[in-house]
Amino acid sequence: MTGLQAKLVEIKEENVQIIQSLKKPTKYFYGLFLQQIAREDITALVKWTETFGLESVEELKKFFILPRAVTLDTKLLSFQYKLLYRCITTNTKLLLFNIRENDRCTFCNLNRETLSHLFWECHIVRTLWNNIIEWINEQLVVEVVPCLQHIILGVDLQGYHSLINRILLITKYYIYVCRCLDRIPIFETAIEKVKYNLKVEKQAGIKNSAEYLQTLFGRD
Repeated sequence: MTGLQAKLVEIKEENVQIIQSLKKPTKYFYGLFLQQIAREDITALVKWTETFGLESVEELKKFFILPRAVTLDTKLLSFQYKLLYRCITTNTKLLLFNIRENDRCTFCNLNRETLSHLFWECHIVRTLWNNIIEWINEQLVVEVVPCLQHIILGVDLQGYHSLINRILLITKYYIYVCRCLDRIPIFETAIEKVKYNLKVEKQAGIKNSAEYLQTLFGRD
């Protein structure tokens, strides 16, 4: 039995007879598995709660609803939920599995590549975000303040709430793709990714996509 299996299924001797008497033992073990997954999910949320100085995990609930209000792109949705549950692969995790020789950041090669560093603290990524946020503020005449919480969870602003969060999500995904391809993220390419996504959703008839495309890029 592997360490993971031992962790998922801890059976005391007094419960053996009970398990043997079950007509559907597979269902029992599956239930144990789901309980373990639930505990790991809570651990991930607690870490974000501590990182952002929130009072409780309950404050994170609205940010789990947000992605589906922002886009219907299953690729982006899957990515955001993986990020919320801290399932995104970083060099720090790969080092633990002996897949990488070190845990240095793919972009700056200076610090440990944690989720916070990869998506915010790295000076290369921070430069990209500063340019993206400045562009958003100029195009939409808003005042989005760049910070780790806004980048990871999203922003809660009136007016262009959905559009801003879509741009942030597309940019996060672009950063991660660059990390996987060992490329430096570039502002101009990030903007092109935003434009392409809006065009695709416009053609699919997604609500507000045409309006957002017009607002950001004019008639182009």
